[in-house]
Amino acid sequence: MCSLVLVACGEGGKATSVVGDFLKANLATTEYSTELLAMDSTKALADSIIMMMRNEAASDKYFKKNIQWGQHKGGKLVYARVRILQLNDTLVRTFYLDPDKKSVVAFKMN
Repeated sequence: MCSLVLVACGEGGKATSVVGDFLKANLATTEYSTELLAMDSTKALADSIIMMMRNEAASDKYFKKNIQWGQHKGGKLVYARVRILQLNDTLVRTFYLDPDKKSVVAFKMN
């Protein structure tokens, strides 16, 4: 059972939909719910920071291996901090989306 408890209006809806699709494809379990905690844009992140977050994500036991990431073309990113509830665990992750809010380029553990 997968449910998304995220505000689905305007630009926030677009971003949460992209994060929802990313979670559906990459979480190790299918039984979870989510809650959007915050969303905003960021200053440009260096490619080295993006790569560091991607490398750390590979060791996150809650996610599948070999995640397919969106392209990072530089510039500001949009972030969405999300609480993920699955079974007895509560996770908080911050997802970074490309400026057009079409794909997740990285995430970090909070």
